[in-house]
Amino acid sequence: MKNSERKKISKLVVAIVFLIGLVLILLSVVSREPLNEEPLKTILISVGCSLLATAISTFVLTQDNTQNDILDILTEINSSADKLLCPEYASNILKEIGIDAGYYKRNVKALSFPKSIKPSEIMSSVKDSLDKYKIEKGHSIGHLRPTKVEYFYDLIGGTCDTNTAQFFALCLSSFWASNSPSKDIIADADFDFVVGLKGGSPILGYEFAKLIKKPFLLHEVTARFKDKHDDMRTWFNCSELPEKGTTALIVDDSTTGGTMVSEAIDHLRKYGYMVHTCFVVFEPQIKNARERLKSKNVQLVSIIKTHI
Repeated sequence: MKNSERKKISKLVVAIVFLIGLVLILLSVVSREPLNEEPLKTILISVGCSLLATAISTFVLTQDNTQNDILDILTEINSSADKLLCPEYASNILKEIGIDAGYYKRNVKALSFPKSIKPSEIMSSVKDSLDKYKIEKGHSIGHLRPTKVEYFYDLIGGTCDTNTAQFFALCLSSFWASNSPSKDIIADADFDFVVGLKGGSPILGYEFAKLIKKPFLLHEVTARFKDKHDDMRTWFNCSELPEKGTTALIVDDSTTGGTMVSEAIDHLRKYGYMVHTCFVVFEPQIKNARERLKSKNVQLVSIIKTHI
């Protein structure tokens, strides 16, 4: 093999190692979570930096560079460090080389959700467990426009038992962990706190929030204060006020017409919070809850659909 060919192969190998190291670092940077909360992110940075260091040192040592040339190279690397640590800049670079940073970011975030139920078994586990709380007698459900149904699932009553509430919270967590990387199933998987509905199944929302280690807020059925409607605690019970501009995930056992969820959405936005998803265990196909929430730019995500 000729010396020129060896140099070309050497440069190619160095370039590949450099690119892999750069991609690993960029993938870790696009996630804004603290390092100590994401072991995978720490590993990505460590491996990426090692590869970058190896590639750079190999390149420098194999070139006929003067001392000034080497200093220029190191200066350029140093001046680029701030750019590499900018999430927006990192995302743009990844896009240019055909890597969907958002997909990997969603995958990394999904790792923080407990997932002890296999993806293929989540729906059947929910269906089998719901059957324990199935009431066959005809009832009318819905808050504003009651609708007669042949049966309904009393999961609100069921989750009054701690073990049941924790089981269905784990079902929600397992479903989210398995499906949040796919935008086709969950359009936007980012949220900062969980909101439960006092008129729905607040114990389920609380257990879910505790499981995934997120703050929990409880939305009231009626205003708590009659003279201070500029205070969000008029409509929300919470130990600490969330930072303005952060995002809520509404969680409940089910939604039929979407009235209670719509009210929670309106109140969240009134006080400066974002909300784009409502997450429920089951979705009765009786009224138009999904379309109603869609009109408010909120996606309804459910594990199973009932009353089909």
